[in-house]
Amino acid sequence: MTNEKKLLKYLVPVITILTVLLIILVPIRFLMTPAFVQLEYSMPWFPDDPYGFSTEERLKYGAPTLKYMTQGEPLSAIADLTMDDGTPVYNERELKHMDDVQKITRVVLWILYGSALLLVAIWSWLFRIDQLSWFKKGLANAGQITAGFMLVVLFGVALSFDTIFTWFHKIFFEDGTWMFLTSDSLIRMYPTRFWMDIFIYIGGFVILVGGGLWMKFRKTK
Repeated sequence: MTNEKKLLKYLVPVITILTVLLIILVPIRFLMTPAFVQLEYSMPWFPDDPYGFSTEERLKYGAPTLKYMTQGEPLSAIADLTMDDGTPVYNERELKHMDDVQKITRVVLWILYGSALLLVAIWSWLFRIDQLSWFKKGLANAGQITAGFMLVVLFGVALSFDTIFTWFHKIFFEDGTWMFLTSDSLIRMYPTRFWMDIFIYIGGFVILVGGGLWMKFRKTK
């Protein structure tokens, strides 16, 4: 086997990993936008806030919160948010959690953008040397992995969303730092239904795209 053939063979798992990351992270980035939040709030099944936040208030406080998470703003951007009566929107526990969320979000976004750039670079090189079949093999592998993994996740969500949600937080956050009262603003703006829908939307996207890639490229020679 020539050195070029060896390199091409080793590139397949790299392409697979990068594609897996993109398939999962692209919908996450899309959902972290005011447009999605507004759409979610408009759904007929989305619950009202039992403590009185209107949809307009949820959007009013949610927009700067999303901006804080995705654009690396200082914590004061949300710490200074106040309700009409002057009460801070977020308490200290919520602010601490949002600080943790921002740090994780920034890492996730760097992984997303870096994976996309590297994948484009690999595709460009393989295109130039007329070896795109290796790229397609990586896409097929990634599609199979992501679709299979997400089917398992959605099955778990259907059986017990609380268990999946708890394990997700245990992976990324310290124990006790992500649990809040139902009267806290984070829960009032983003109740369980919000997060359940996010898992479903991401799962649907991943299964559709992953399954499509696998079906299209699985017979690549």
